Amino acid sequence: MEKSSNLKQKDVIPRAQALLKELEAGNDKAASELIDELSVMKERELFQGIGKLTRNLHDTVSDFFDDTVLSKFSNIDQQEFPDALERLNYVIQMTEESANTTLTVVEETIPLSENIENRGNELRRRWGDLRSRKLTLDEFKQLSNDIEDYLDYSIDMSVQLSSKLNEVLLAQGFQDLTGQMIKRVITLVENVEDSLVELIAAAS
Repeated sequence: MEKSSNLKQKDVIPRAQALLKELEAGNDKAASELIDELSVMKERELFQGIGKLTRNLHDTVSDFFDDTVLSKFSNIDQQEFPDALERLNYVIQMTEESANTTLTVVEETIPLSENIENRGNELRRRWGDLRSRKLTLDEFKQLSNDIEDYLDYSIDMSVQLSSKLNEVLLAQGFQDLTGQMIKRVITLVENVEDSLVELIAAAS
């Protein structure tokens, strides 16, 4: 914009000086023509600034999600999302799905952990009765069977919990991409703001 401002001053100052002379001389027609020229120059510069802003905005949006970022996720085929807005919408959609998946997995995991805790507490209570010699022989045999069942149950639940936690980790993979997206949005807004300020200054 500095070169543009210098060019503007170089072109405007002589015309402004000529305009003053024509006004002092009372030559309204020549003064009107100079005013029209100055208006055209200002409009041309303004339109050039708008064109530059539009091109920069287009380039920024086009590069919003480059292939380097998208290639982190093996299930994304860049050929399927050639448009930047499609890529952005896809990431937003996948981020929403990952959040829903996380909530679903957590809801499914809570009952599993509660069952492990409840059965463990019950066995602990009965084990305390055994140590206090409050159990009959049949109750002791049943406790032994229940402890064996609980061990098998705990192993099975541990496998399920591990699988659920892996689902959460995979679902959260898009959170990093979301952070990058937010940073790019902030940069985009800042660039547009700076360009608009320059346009306002050029039009004033």
